Amino acid sequence: MFSKDAFTQPATESFVLLRLNYSSRIDVSDKQAKALEEANEIYGYPPLPTLLYADSKGRPLMASKNETTVAPWLKEISTAAKILSDLKKAQTQEGLEKSKALYEAVKSVDISTIRVHHAELIAMIKAGDPEDTLGFAKMVALDKAVTDFAENVDTLYEEGKLDQILSDAEGLLKKDGLNPSQKQTLLFIKANVFYENKDTAKALTTLNELISIDPKSDLASEAQAAKKELE
Repeated sequence: MFSKDAFTQPATESFVLLRLNYSSRIDVSDKQAKALEEANEIYGYPPLPTLLYADSKGRPLMASKNETTVAPWLKEISTAAKILSDLKKAQTQEGLEKSKALYEAVKSVDISTIRVHHAELIAMIKAGDPEDTLGFAKMVALDKAVTDFAENVDTLYEEGKLDQILSDAEGLLKKDGLNPSQKQTLLFIKANVFYENKDTAKALTTLNELISIDPKSDLASEAQAAKKELE
């Protein structure tokens, strides 16, 4: 499919196509292996087939939905191309208007992707909006807080601090501005604590709340599997 004109023609109008093949069945040179390792540090190991959209410096913007027909890919290509176009237009403005335009351009981009890979963009938006009237700086800070907490959960488990995990998760869930993914992450952590505490009823209630936020998400699928084990 990726070699067909129906895909390559619109794709190459805005992007340079680069294939990253992580298959262990294909021999690669040392240079290629190093390049793949460097790419993995940025993009991870996405399931195949996946399209990753990045800016001219290779910084990721969005990932595909693993579609198997051309039409959905074309829609994503159009969306990613518009992000790049809007970012370029925003550079012609100044002050708060520039910050607004930059923010609007990347509004559909995952906030974690922006926080991890687009420090320059964050700095530009903050510079034109020092009082954070857009709420963008708050979004970035909240994403870091949720991510840092989630990454520290295993350590807290090892230390037997289940009450702290539950308290911290509930505290973050009370914050305004959480996106669906962040809410689901925190609820999944809560459900695991209830499970460890052998409180099946609360674990199931929490998993159901998680699923109701976005039934099609990966975490919702994990929650469904966890429910089957508990019921």
